[in-house]
Amino acid sequence: MKWSRFTALLVLLIAWAFADVDAQNNVTFQVRMSIKMRENVFVPSAGDTVVVRGDFQGWSGKTHVLTDADGDSVYTGTFGTGTGTSIEYKFVMITGEGDKWESSDNRKLTLTGNPQTLPIVYFENDSVFSGVTRAGNMLFTVDLSSYITLGFFDKAKDTLYTRGGFNGWSIDKPANSLMQPVPGTNYYTINLATKGIVGEATLYKFFIKYNLDAVAFPARKAWKDWWGWELPTSYGGGNRIVPYKGIPNQALATQYFNDIPPEAVIPAGTNIELTFNIDMRPAFKAPTLPFKKTDTLWFVTNWENWAHSQGWTPGRQSALKYTDVDGDSIYTLKFSIKGPVPAAIQYQAEYSGGTSEGGGFDYGRFRTRYVRKVGTVWPTSFTFPTDTYKQDPPLLVETSPYGITNVETDRPQAIPTGFSLEQNYPNPFNPSTTIEYRLSNESFVTLKVFNLLGQEIAKLVSNEKKSAGTHLVGFDASNLPTGIYFYQITAGEFRATKRMTLLK
Repeated sequence: MKWSRFTALLVLLIAWAFADVDAQNNVTFQVRMSIKMRENVFVPSAGDTVVVRGDFQGWSGKTHVLTDADGDSVYTGTFGTGTGTSIEYKFVMITGEGDKWESSDNRKLTLTGNPQTLPIVYFENDSVFSGVTRAGNMLFTVDLSSYITLGFFDKAKDTLYTRGGFNGWSIDKPANSLMQPVPGTNYYTINLATKGIVGEATLYKFFIKYNLDAVAFPARKAWKDWWGWELPTSYGGGNRIVPYKGIPNQALATQYFNDIPPEAVIPAGTNIELTFNIDMRPAFKAPTLPFKKTDTLWFVTNWENWAHSQGWTPGRQSALKYTDVDGDSIYTLKFSIKGPVPAAIQYQAEYSGGTSEGGGFDYGRFRTRYVRKVGTVWPTSFTFPTDTYKQDPPLLVETSPYGITNVETDRPQAIPTGFSLEQNYPNPFNPSTTIEYRLSNESFVTLKVFNLLGQEIAKLVSNEKKSAGTHLVGFDASNLPTGIYFYQITAGEFRATKRMTLLK
């Protein structure tokens, strides 16, 4: 009987020992890398590896390497994860360009205390091939003539940069962002080595690094360094967009800083009274913080250089208040501007207790309109079309009457041998895409977008004379629901229609 009790105790101790071993939670991780390999993001032949990192090993290091012994693009590895009850982890690519973590949320696993083999997952849960990643060069060129005329840029003291997703939206590395002046001109240029998915939208802006020395520039003593951000009027202040080609010589069309050409500058000595009207009836029905008749309605402009030219501080203009004298909910504001000042104006309305219209960083973050000449003469007064209050972007962006369009960037190249309408890219898209068409000779062009019911929802080009060549047209669908849409071009006797998909 005593021996029997000892035997039972020994068996129990052995069971506990094995239970403690199992409690180490050996886990087999599996990740499929085929999509990243196809996109040229993960290149094993170049020495790229994939590891798993998590709270069980300090979220660092290169010790937990996954391997692909049979070459099926599924990388596996078995590792002890400690004695806890759960872990969080991610897969990480180790490449020559640095560590590339999964951008999705941490993966989570409940531990059983027994060996576990996890299902095969895609890196970043991305099972859709989105295009080939290639290295290339993008040549950016800016004409600063207008900004120099306006006194917004000093060639001797200020510097110009290109900022975008390709260099982290920063100027920490001037070699990868600082633009150089072209001798004898007001052009600045930079040829940047880039890498991205062919056909994907590349977002970027230009940035002026101002000299804020109070002695050299006493008028700038109140300026902040963020004054230098471009707010391109053709995009309503949003980021510029161009499709990435992944070629050694992708030369972008020359841009004016903020899309202000010389003919869009109201000269010194010119004063113009502006009249703004805004229909506030939608604001009375706002689901949160609705507008009330007792609220104050202000004019807001965040275009820093424009505000500075008028002696203002950017933001809400406390002295500029809309009024509704006749009580019809159409509010009116009048004030005068003095040159030199851009003929474009970017603005919003804001009421007490509420927030400004628009916002964000994409197309239509600000309402954009233009003061127009009467023939060749600047008017003494100008009344803009009536605005309608709109809380969310995109706000209205007028087509520039001064040679800049809000939807199109032409790119100089060989004349096509025929007419064609290309597939939009990216497709599917959210919320912006680019449509390309080609003309073998000068033609009047109309480009429209329709929904599945055949209803016209946008006119991107309206019977405009376009030169022979390749043209890009941007389409922003921020205010449209997910679905299938059609775009149709008419150019002389040529007509074509293609389908595109919006996924939100």
